[in-house]
Amino acid sequence: MAAIGTWTFALPAINVAKRKLEEGSSCLDALEAGINAVEDDGATGRYLVGRGGYPNAKGVHEFDAAVMVGEGCRFGGVAGLRGVATPVSVARRVMEKSSHSMLVGPGATAFAVEQGFPLETSDTLHTEESLSSFRKFLKQQAEEARARAEGKMQQEKETNVSPGGHDTLGLIVLDTNSSRIAAGVSTSGAPFKAEGRVGDSPLPGCGLYADDAGGAAVATGDGDNIMKFCPSFQVVQMMSQGFDPQTACREVVKQIHQKVGADMFEMALVAMDMKGCRGSGSTVLQWKDVCEGMTYEGFPYVTWAEGESSEPAICVEPATKLS
Repeated sequence: MAAIGTWTFALPAINVAKRKLEEGSSCLDALEAGINAVEDDGATGRYLVGRGGYPNAKGVHEFDAAVMVGEGCRFGGVAGLRGVATPVSVARRVMEKSSHSMLVGPGATAFAVEQGFPLETSDTLHTEESLSSFRKFLKQQAEEARARAEGKMQQEKETNVSPGGHDTLGLIVLDTNSSRIAAGVSTSGAPFKAEGRVGDSPLPGCGLYADDAGGAAVATGDGDNIMKFCPSFQVVQMMSQGFDPQTACREVVKQIHQKVGADMFEMALVAMDMKGCRGSGSTVLQWKDVCEGMTYEGFPYVTWAEGESSEPAICVEPATKLS
């Protein structure tokens, strides 16, 4: 049994998944429970996940999430889902109960209601921090509009109210007893994004991919750019060809970096093969944990494997260099 997740805030998710696996739950049940623990905690919303995450430019939360299992490459995803703080659970229902693989916008919300998920309003999905940040965003938007009207707006003006970041909770769980693997992702998306914007996270092959022939991988970072390269699919394909997860992740990041060049964006990958071996690759030079206040020189991720350690551990992957 093993698990790996993106960023430091995967720690509570992996703790829950670990406990579920030890109690005999399937890898998919453990995955869902682990991600739910972060999604439904307003304190972790600042990581751009679930309750307390930042809304779109109109003040509405639109969540993206997906799950994929290696057995048969089964997949379910939602994008632009409103009113449900645990979107990965809706994504699982899409995989198991819908004839479709992905539902978006009003259709995703209607499906959630049909499946018995209670809808919440922005009042309960917001936290004081997310609401305060949104109000600051609106204030600056108004100030910039006035400046443009007066001809005083700089062509390139850097905003100082966006909380920044493009974090996504990505999790991979392996049950070695049944030789099953599952991957899941969840995000509230880029802060104050355009209404209807969807990043890489819920897209199969981009934000996540799982195939028993190789294992599973998840991605995080600049979703508008990540989706152009299908990195999660590439990593799993390399593992199916015999590459270990560490080599596969770093090589895919390196290949993308070579294509993009000097304008390379921020991205990170974690992966696990069917033996429980884990790896990562990243272009992240530095990341600050906005809740804990710690700064990491590289991309922090959380990993655990039965027999290796009793508790999950935070590891740091340095930025992959071209050579």
